[in-house]
Amino acid sequence: MKVAVTTTAAAAYSTRDSIPLQLKVTDAIGNPVIGSFSMAVTDDGQVAKDTLNDSNILTYLLLSSNLKGEIENPGQYFSQANQESHNDLEALVLTQGWASYYNQAINTTPFTAEKEFTISGKVTNILNKPIAKANISLLGRNKKMMFLQAVTNDKGQFVFDKLPALDSASFVIQALNAKDRKGTLGIELNEFKRPEISLVPQISVTDSVEVTDTIVNNMVKTQQEAYVITNGGLMLREIKVVGKRAVKKSKNLNGPGEADLTLTDADLEKVAKKTLYQVLQEQVRGFRSGAINKTMEQAFFVNSSIVKLIIDGTDVDFFYEPFMNSKNEHYLFLKTYLDYYTAEDIAGIEVMYTQRNTGAYKMQFVNPMSEVEFSFIEITTKSGAGPFLKKAANMYLYKPMDYGDLRVFYSPKYTPNTKTIKGTDFRSTLYWMPSLITNEKGEASTSFFSSDKKGSYTVWLEGSDMMGNFGVGTLKLQIK
Repeated sequence: MKVAVTTTAAAAYSTRDSIPLQLKVTDAIGNPVIGSFSMAVTDDGQVAKDTLNDSNILTYLLLSSNLKGEIENPGQYFSQANQESHNDLEALVLTQGWASYYNQAINTTPFTAEKEFTISGKVTNILNKPIAKANISLLGRNKKMMFLQAVTNDKGQFVFDKLPALDSASFVIQALNAKDRKGTLGIELNEFKRPEISLVPQISVTDSVEVTDTIVNNMVKTQQEAYVITNGGLMLREIKVVGKRAVKKSKNLNGPGEADLTLTDADLEKVAKKTLYQVLQEQVRGFRSGAINKTMEQAFFVNSSIVKLIIDGTDVDFFYEPFMNSKNEHYLFLKTYLDYYTAEDIAGIEVMYTQRNTGAYKMQFVNPMSEVEFSFIEITTKSGAGPFLKKAANMYLYKPMDYGDLRVFYSPKYTPNTKTIKGTDFRSTLYWMPSLITNEKGEASTSFFSSDKKGSYTVWLEGSDMMGNFGVGTLKLQIK
């Protein structure tokens, strides 16, 4: 495959000048090629690029990937097609390409090959026993709606396979028993778990001199006053700006920071490994568990008000369905959530127990005829997934990890007004386009702006067509 990069003008370009480039790709007999190519433009003074000897997509796929050890100047074996290059390549392969093969049985791999995007899991009852023949429904929420059904096997396992690769998708999964009832079913998904990375704490060595905040503040204040006096200014009186503690992405019905007690992410980082129940016990004054007046039914309280738990703007009681007729069933239901979440799962906690802050919540979540006094605990999770647990309410909200954010390489665009301004644009890489697609004529075009540095620049282009063929093209530019 022949890859050619050209520019419209033969003359050298000036600094902060717009430089257009044209790409032309053909096969061995001159037919146009449709493909995807990556282009980079670098400063030769900062990035040493040897267009004849450096490695590229050709040298890697045809040579380096199959040989052991380092290969010096791999590009030289492909720059010229002559007998000398052939002999050098043969000597290299005979020395670094030697391999031996062991005639031994191949052990089975511990993990199955992932051929397509799949969602799998297991359905169990409250005693963690697998449930066979449970009906599983999957509702996909993306640009297009998706509805699929499956049945668990004898081990309670289910699989949804051959799904399309969806970016930033979410799925609601529901399990019903053989009689299409919720029962006491719970769903566990085989989710990808990121490996834990343990960082070695950095130990800073400083002089053994104790410096208090008061000393530092006085030094700063003295320097500020001296600066103002020597420059003929006036020292203004100190102004204190007082703000409310707010939780990011909170769905607080009262507005940001409108709560009787707020615990932010900074507060929760100090107790990251503790459960939500432990955090409420230690950090929320008046939070307790006890019996409701004149009954033996257990409940959670803030002072004398019964707690309503709100997670990401959703009342968890929406998923409550009694099935054991036990007095403490609702208490245990809420306790499941409080024990499930840890502080590192939560972005913030807001507690509302005074009449000023509970009014909006009563209108939203409490029956107007109810005479029960409620306090409200609004939990904002970092995932924003809402009150969906792995072992609760026979439902599961699954958000698979996406492919990452779309980031664009920064390349400034100079206008006639900014072109003459003196600056310090000395970028080593002027331009990078990871996916430049050629059309049916094998052509593509792009442009970029030069920097403030004069000299030689290298345009490096490599990629492949739709049939697996690959090629490399380079071009030298002069900025004067």
